[in-house]
This record gives sequence, C-alpha cells and structure tokens, in this order.
Amino acid sequence: MNILFCKHNSICEPGIIRALDLLGHKLILPSCSFSHPDTDDAYDAVLCEEIRKNSFDLVFSVNFIPVIATVCHRLQVPYFCWIVDSPVIQLYSHTLQYDSNYVFLFDYTLYTEFCRKNPGHIFYLPLGCDLPHYDSIIPTPQDHANYDCDVSFVGSLYTEKSPYRAIRTQLPSYIQGYFDGILHAQQLVYGYNFLCDIIPPDLMETLDQLIDVSPSPGYDLDKRTLLGNLLLNPMCTEMERIHLLNSIGEHFSLDLYTQSDTSPLKNIRLRGIASSLDGMPKVFKCSKINLNLTAKGIQSGASLRIFDVLGCGGFLLSNYQSELPQLFEVGRELVLFDSEADLLDKISYYLHHEDERREIAANGYQRIRQEYSYQARLALMLDVRHSLSI
Repeated sequence: MNILFCKHNSICEPGIIRALDLLGHKLILPSCSFSHPDTDDAYDAVLCEEIRKNSFDLVFSVNFIPVIATVCHRLQVPYFCWIVDSPVIQLYSHTLQYDSNYVFLFDYTLYTEFCRKNPGHIFYLPLGCDLPHYDSIIPTPQDHANYDCDVSFVGSLYTEKSPYRAIRTQLPSYIQGYFDGILHAQQLVYGYNFLCDIIPPDLMETLDQLIDVSPSPGYDLDKRTLLGNLLLNPMCTEMERIHLLNSIGEHFSLDLYTQSDTSPLKNIRLRGIASSLDGMPKVFKCSKINLNLTAKGIQSGASLRIFDVLGCGGFLLSNYQSELPQLFEVGRELVLFDSEADLLDKISYYLHHEDERREIAANGYQRIRQEYSYQARLALMLDVRHSLSI
C-alpha cells in the first residue's frame, strides 16, 4: 500500500516506519510537521498537496491528530492512527467522529470510553516494539561495564510534567487536604484509577473560580476529566515514583536514567539520560531487574516500556495493570507487584534466583517475538482495512 506517514517526533515512529517498510508498504513523509495539533493552515496545505498528487491508500500517524483527521475527512482518505500514550486529550476532539477515521487504542478502558463515539471506527490494539532494532544491539564488554546493575529504572519522575504543585498554594487548605488524601490513597491501589471519579461537584465549582480548567473549543471533555488527566494523574505519578524509588534505594542498588529533577531522591545512582535508540536497550539488556512504574494516566493497558524491556530480553518487574494477565503469562514471562512490600520482596527474591530470572526474561522475549513485534501488530491493524473493504 501507499501510505502518507505523518511524523511528529514520537519515539515510536522509527520502529513503526521500519516495520511498515518490512511489510512491503511504500511510505511518503510530509516535508514538515504541524505547529498545533488542532489547526495549522500551512500543514493543512502541505497534506492536501501530498494527497492530491499521490494515490494514497491511507494516511497514518502515531496518536490522534485533529488537523490530520480534518484533511482526511475533507478529501475522504482513510486516516489510521495508533494511540500509544495516555492521556491523549485530542481524542476528545469533535473530529474523532469523522467516518474517515480508524483509531486504534492500546488501552481497553480507553477503548470502552471512546468506541461509542464513532462505532465501527474505534479499535483495541495493544502495543508492540521494534524487535529487529533491539535484536541488532548486542552489548559489548565495555557496555556491560557501563550498564550492568542490579535494578534500573528508565523514565521521567514527572516533576516536570505535574503542574498541580505550582497551583497547590492557590487552593484553600481544605481542598489541598482533600487532594493530598486522594493522591496518597490512589498510590495504594493498583489496577484501578479513581482520581477523576471522586471529585465532588461543589469542589469543582470552587476550582473553576480559582483556576482555568476549561476545555478548548471543539472538545467534548468535562472539567472533571480534564482536571484528573492534566493535574492529578501526573502529580500522583510523581509522588509514587519518588516514593518507590527512594524505598528501593534504601535496600538495593538502583540505577536511574532520567532528565527529571532528582533532588527528592536519596541512595540512588543517577545515570543521566539513556537515548531511546541505543542507550535504553543496553540498559534493559544489562540490568538484572528492569522496573516498570506505569503512569497513572494509563488506565488499564500495558505501556510501551513493557514491550521494550521484554523485546530486549530483559527481566521485567512491573506494577499490576488489569490487562497484563490477558496479554502475558504472569510469573512465566514477566513479574508483577501489587504493593510496596510486594515490590521489595520480589526484588530481593529475583536478585537471589538468577536461573529463574533468566528463564522468565527468555520467555517474555519469545512472547514478544511471537505476537508483539511492530510488524505483527501493524499487520493486524492493516487487516482491518481489508476486512472492512476500505
């Protein structure tokens, strides 16, 4: 097929482009990207020109981009996109309802929320990884000397992504106390996010007077959902990651790769940034235990990090997410924890049981090879086009 692939600097794009190429599709990339996901006249014109001078079977992007959806609807070209992050606020755009859209969501809870907004055009598709690239990276003795460690975590602490801390002092003390309470309570619950559900109407009215929590025009998004996604979920992720990493650092050797502010952390070896294409896979391949701490914005699904670690043949210890037992064999292909005490116990256990740890890592890699390479995932996606005769 001929595909117009619209890039916008997602870390998934190189692997997806490689997979589509290996599947035999011809890709053309626009000469520029958008300046705003909702409207961009210059980008609109570039897309229109590309579509009119080429015969495309579909247009593709990572995540849902309303300006692309608008162009494809106007020219009646199928628009396929794969949601790989959460939240993606653009899913609440009115443009989601266009009949030219074919939107694939990695999180089943998100799927159940959005499928009724465009029946027959919203699909559930868990993520995958760039297996050929990861297979090509073989750590050298020097890499092992640099990256070998007991426990590692690669990712943001969300200190730069949680605006709640900046506005907290503007809130009345009783609202601060209420939010502090529910944020701490959410950290104790794995597999269900209740932050958006328990903000009472009277508190929302007070917040509306103090801070701007109004959605943009053209969006079907209530203020409670916006508040939870943009303020509370990032703050809860920050609090949980800092607390758990500090707890691990008190008991075990932990390497952290991040560009976030690390001043709240103690007893952790700070390693700076691991590049997504080279450094990160080497970390996953050289660490005895790789941690996944799912961001609270991901409701039930398996984050990209899970597939990346397993695709590198790394041993993965992740927090519980309700979809993981459906996607993998827990205890055989990866290991889950459901509390801080459980996390610490399992780190201790698997550091002292190398053969078991290596066997689980090998089984996880084989599951990725069988089902979750980008090639396998995208082949399933594009089968939808044939089954619907698009």
